[in-house]
Formats: sequence, C-alpha cells, structure tokens
Amino acid sequence: TWVDGKAQLCEVGHGNLDWSGIFAALVEAQVPVWIVEQDHPVPGRDIFESAALSIQTIREFTKTL
Repeated sequence: TWVDGKAQLCEVGHGNLDWSGIFAALVEAQVPVWIVEQDHPVPGRDIFESAALSIQTIREFTKTL
C-alpha cells in the first residue's frame, strides 16, 4: 500500500500482495513453517491489533487450501 508516495507496510491480506497465491505456493511447496513479520506498526493502529488482523487473515486463507 502507498501513503503520500511512500510504501506503507500493512497487515497480511490488507495490502496489494496476492496472499491467496502466496499461501497456495507455500502449501504446494510443502513449506513446513511460515513466519510473518511486520517491520513497522500501521499508523493509528495498535501493533497487537495488527497482529490479530494478520492472524485472522491467515486463518481465513488457509481454510480454503
């Protein structure tokens, strides 16, 4: 996502990456461990809220795989 011409990191599934494709590739490649990190908090959002949003999205994506 871009804010004021600068890249803005955001939670899993809330930006412009193809997360359904990413998760499908991880499953297809049989990657045993997935690590998700967020380098900077989203402005105006508590870091733990961001983590919860990412976890929720990961659970939703993985239900369909």
